[in-house]
Amino acid sequence: MARSQIYRFLARAFDYPAARRKGLYYFAEALPWFRELPSEKLENLAALIIQSTQALDLESLQQEYVRLFDYRPVCPIQESSYMNNSTMTDLINSLVEFYSKSGLSCGNTMPPDHLVTELELMQYLCFQEFVDCEKNPVKWRELQIEFLASHLATWVPAFASRLESMTDTPYRLLGKMAMDFIGIESIS
Repeated sequence: MARSQIYRFLARAFDYPAARRKGLYYFAEALPWFRELPSEKLENLAALIIQSTQALDLESLQQEYVRLFDYRPVCPIQESSYMNNSTMTDLINSLVEFYSKSGLSCGNTMPPDHLVTELELMQYLCFQEFVDCEKNPVKWRELQIEFLASHLATWVPAFASRLESMTDTPYRLLGKMAMDFIGIESIS
């Protein structure tokens, strides 16, 4: 369950901080889940994110979010911005097909290649593995492995690296955390 919750918290942290209980501000509630993972490094990063987020006012965090990820972003938050050899259409079709194979459909709120959407998918797959542990947990674990290998692990490291060079706000630490967590997930 901890893995599902961490994907959920990462997705919420990378969402627009519309209020103090949204975006990065929500991350303080994630700390107990990080303690359940075998990585002290991630727990320490979570504590640093919480500490550095509390030092910022909401308006500053919102302005930084828009600068980094939204209008003419300096650090695009969509997989399509980090593609090498496929077209946007191929990528979107691949994602829509994968969501369908997982029993989901793409909503209209965020593009299927947005980091929040992809993290939410992983949260769902991990949760299904936990809930369906008696019947078919292998199916859900295989879907997680496939999605990590074909999507998140292919572009999040470049995204995190770019984020690190573009900001000294908590988003830099959040990018590192996402990259490290996805790295751990990819090899487990």
